[in-house]
Amino acid sequence: MSPEKPTAEEPTAEEPTAEASAEPVPEEDVTRGEGAQIAAVVALTLALIGFATGLAQPKLAAPRLRAVPSAVVTEVPQAPTYGQLPEASLGPNAEWRSHLQDLARTPGDLLAPREVPSEAAKLRALEVRAKRRAYSGAPPTIPHQVSARSAASCLSCHETGLRIGDRVASPMPHRLLVNCLQCHGAPPPRALAAAKGGVKPSHFRGQAEPLRGKRASLGAPPVIPHATHMRERCVSCHGPGASSPALQSSHPWRVNCRQCHAASAAGFAK
Repeated sequence: MSPEKPTAEEPTAEEPTAEASAEPVPEEDVTRGEGAQIAAVVALTLALIGFATGLAQPKLAAPRLRAVPSAVVTEVPQAPTYGQLPEASLGPNAEWRSHLQDLARTPGDLLAPREVPSEAAKLRALEVRAKRRAYSGAPPTIPHQVSARSAASCLSCHETGLRIGDRVASPMPHRLLVNCLQCHGAPPPRALAAAKGGVKPSHFRGQAEPLRGKRASLGAPPVIPHATHMRERCVSCHGPGASSPALQSSHPWRVNCRQCHAASAAGFAK
């Protein structure tokens, strides 16, 4: 006998009914969709209220701007060149002046009468001069601290002999050399000035500075008692702008010293 076929009214286990296959919608999704709709309605309502409120407000009149008459430019200032900038008066510092420019640099009246220094004053000036030199003709050491290590900073005072009160910076006696510290030794920094030990003192004694030059006859101009190498500018020590008045010449209006004063044959006095 063949097995009995199931009738249509009786569902089989392999074919579920439509009611059994339909899945129920979660309540959480339903609540979320309703909340989004409510938020959209509220936002649209607020936008309509704001738009209606803006239309109901009275219009404010824009402020009227007064016409300002433009200045008539008659002359256009010319910009200075790069070479003129150091001397130009521009900006908020137009009234500022360099202090070095205000200090005296000129020797004054060359024809003014001068006092003849005593022999003792000359000896004291030569003694002070020799203290900063290792030997006669040696380059002097720098008696002050050096912060700007360049020839331009040295020349600002020593090119022509800057006068500050009763002190005079010695004028440069030789031609321009761009490295002053190559020959002139600077003092140690202030932090090491009081340090002791480490460097032994030198007991070197060089040739002494000559005191005066010989004369060929009574009233004749004396010969130059020292070497003239790197001392070509006699006015740096013997001119009116020299640092020591005791070594200044009694006739500074004569600018060609070698015309009358001949160099010593030996270069140094014995």
